[in-house]
Amino acid sequence: MACSTSSATTTKGARTRKCTAASAKSWKTSTFRTNAKLSEKTRSFGENFLRYKAHNLFASFRYALDGVLFALRTQRNMRVHFSVGLGAFLLALFLKIGLFEMAVVSTATAGVIAAEMFNTAIENAVDLATHRRHPLAKAAKDTAAAAVLLTALNAFAVGCLILLPPLLKLFR
Repeated sequence: MACSTSSATTTKGARTRKCTAASAKSWKTSTFRTNAKLSEKTRSFGENFLRYKAHNLFASFRYALDGVLFALRTQRNMRVHFSVGLGAFLLALFLKIGLFEMAVVSTATAGVIAAEMFNTAIENAVDLATHRRHPLAKAAKDTAAAAVLLTALNAFAVGCLILLPPLLKLFR
């Protein structure tokens, strides 16, 4: 096996000729240029760019909380999922379901909220990368939205299977 190069990495693959010193040098040069461009972009954010790097555990949690609050503030669907999840959790407490069932409901709810946050992050990253309509941008956004839909349908099924039987017993 010989090595092949790309701008991202050096990998082993089935090629018939080996990497030459010139191609290895070219790879290193292009990587350096890419890193230099990234450095220029990060400098364009100004001095506050380094503020977003978590320097300790407390800062990491603070930035995570900022992300949750951003999603709740800017995304209507996040507020809907959060409210429905809170309602399901309170209903589960009211119905006094078992700990295992409570864990399953909580996990399904957390999955929906996490998927919605990933969806928000992907949409914002795509919007940052391009403001023009592009089929790949649409595919990225649609796929992220589909992940939220699937987790929400799963959470709905979990809620029906776990919460509906004890709820129906109350009305009998």
